[in-house]
Amino acid sequence: AAEILGAKSKGMYSYAKHMFLNDQETNRDSGGTSGGLITWANEQAMREIYAKPFELAVKLGDVQAVMSSFNRIGTTLAQYSWATLTGLLREEWGFEGMVVTDWRGSCNENEINYMVRAGNDLLLGTGSNPTNTDAMNTPTHERAVYNAAKNILFTVCNSNAMNGVGFDWGS
Repeated sequence: AAEILGAKSKGMYSYAKHMFLNDQETNRDSGGTSGGLITWANEQAMREIYAKPFELAVKLGDVQAVMSSFNRIGTTLAQYSWATLTGLLREEWGFEGMVVTDWRGSCNENEINYMVRAGNDLLLGTGSNPTNTDAMNTPTHERAVYNAAKNILFTVCNSNAMNGVGFDWGS
């Protein structure tokens, strides 16, 4: 929280990462979206141990950006978890910034749809060239994309990127 506040005092926004239960890098992505590291914990352990640093970053550090993790929480990819990215992070803790996914590589339109609906605002990866956009042509998806754009713009507009500090405007 103190490091985040220090960076914020200079107009920077920080990413708290990887939210959460991402305690290893080895084999965390083997199998892609059909496999990978599966982490199990009960709600009490998640709240008291694994989510606590992120809660402190939000509540004490006023963190402006979070990176979702690459693992699975139970059987759900962390990047698809509405319960953690929206329910816990935004609704319970009051987070207002942007959430970026961990590296996903190429994603299809269904994966993007799941991620943005769960509360990810920005995809870290090479993206995709959607051919079947049925999943994306719904009012629910459009509202999720609207919220994602708002969250990204809120974060950037509350940093030095918008007030000119640190930039040479050619004067």
